[in-house]
Amino acid sequence: IRIDTGLGELLKLEGGRLTSVSVADTQLDIVAIESPWPDFAIEAPRRLVYAPPPGATFSIRELELPGKPDEPRLAGEVLLPPGGAPHPAVLFLSATGQEDRHGFAGPPAVDLGSHEITDALAQAGFVVLRYDERGRGESEAGEFGFLAQLTDGKRALATLLVQPEVDPNRVIVVGHGEGGLRALVLANERSADVAAVGLLATPGRRYEDVLRAQAEATLAALAPETREAARREQRRMLDDLVAGRAVPTELQAQARWLREIFAVRPADLVARLRIPLLIAQGDKDFEVDPKSDVAALHAAAKKAKLVVELRRYADLDHLFKTESGRSEPARYVERRPVDPRFIGELVAWAKRVTKPGRTRR
Repeated sequence: IRIDTGLGELLKLEGGRLTSVSVADTQLDIVAIESPWPDFAIEAPRRLVYAPPPGATFSIRELELPGKPDEPRLAGEVLLPPGGAPHPAVLFLSATGQEDRHGFAGPPAVDLGSHEITDALAQAGFVVLRYDERGRGESEAGEFGFLAQLTDGKRALATLLVQPEVDPNRVIVVGHGEGGLRALVLANERSADVAAVGLLATPGRRYEDVLRAQAEATLAALAPETREAARREQRRMLDDLVAGRAVPTELQAQARWLREIFAVRPADLVARLRIPLLIAQGDKDFEVDPKSDVAALHAAAKKAKLVVELRRYADLDHLFKTESGRSEPARYVERRPVDPRFIGELVAWAKRVTKPGRTRR
């Protein structure tokens, strides 16, 4: 059967099957080819399940982080090493506020790898507290903001300090990404309770400066003739965002968080510390600038005459996973382990700063 549609298209059907379409004006010919039905399968969504590492000697105790009546219920767990108490302890603060206690986020399902870090610390003899962020895992949803996350961090620290297996004089806080900013605030506000702070890929500049630098980096992919107009539009949007005049539609859910984190001054927080500090950074990080952010943190620490250790990793990304090429968000979905050298050096630092009898400065 040949059908002229009257629109310049000629259709051909054979045995009730469309076999060709021709459009004379555009010289377009679409022809059905004879081939077997393709053999493929649609994979089910990836499901992340945590299991302790092989040979793990620590145990796990579920707990709830006490809070005020109007605060959401937060669920977490402590990892308990064997042997007699008390033990040194670690509070781990995740980056995004949108992941569970193991570092699982999504959709799409992403294993950020923090369970590998916390497992290693527990295996090395530390009591470790990790918890589900608001609305993740078994924790209730609640207001999403930097100050709300900070409140949750305070709840977690208070919970860790009263665990019977913990030596309250040897508690450190390790924060990844923006979790490091919360760790700095906690260490300043609870200076008597925090013996050291570990910053893993943490911004050292004001968050406004971080966003402006990221926006500028995206312009490099644009054609030169459109770049300047895009630059002006980006500048206008960021000026409005920082001034609180307007929030882009795609950032509405993060508006409160952004307004609150704009007020944080990382270098000032470092300058007020009086405890040992670790700064760890992967050079393949596209979220935190390996040069500018690290330089700001390290300069503030040296000016304050802190005992500071700086660890740089040439081939690691923001998650401290090996990156042979260019790091980008799509790579986070791929299954890759956290670098064992980085984990080993983090554990070694934690042991040094919590050694019994060590002075804090």
